[in-house]
Amino acid sequence: MSVSDNTQTIAKSLGFIYAIPQSKIIERLSYLLSNSNIRNDELREVVIGNPLNMNGTESESTKKAKGIADIIRDGLKIPVTLWDERLSTRVAESVLIEAGLSRKKRKTIIDAQAAVVILQSYLDYRKHNQ
Repeated sequence: MSVSDNTQTIAKSLGFIYAIPQSKIIERLSYLLSNSNIRNDELREVVIGNPLNMNGTESESTKKAKGIADIIRDGLKIPVTLWDERLSTRVAESVLIEAGLSRKKRKTIIDAQAAVVILQSYLDYRKHNQ
């Protein structure tokens, strides 16, 4: 999970929400936000990685992501955007290797770093296409 600064320019990591029952998603999201001193009513939009196949078609995971998007949209009453996450893990891995992190350390934070990559990609797209 990552958030942007107030100017919606820079993404930063808050951690990762691992596989949990869908009924607990809003609770877990609220918990992570409150630990970062962010209130639910401060959220403007949620961006969720959309796990498309490399050829752009939907996968089984895409259906799950859409279900999670619906839960968040209904639970928080804010817009939710599904954003293409293809290659985000590879980009995140490259960033972490460049930063000199060991394989063991990379393994523990790769998903959180991929969330930053996804959100940063979305923020950059919006900035250049407004």
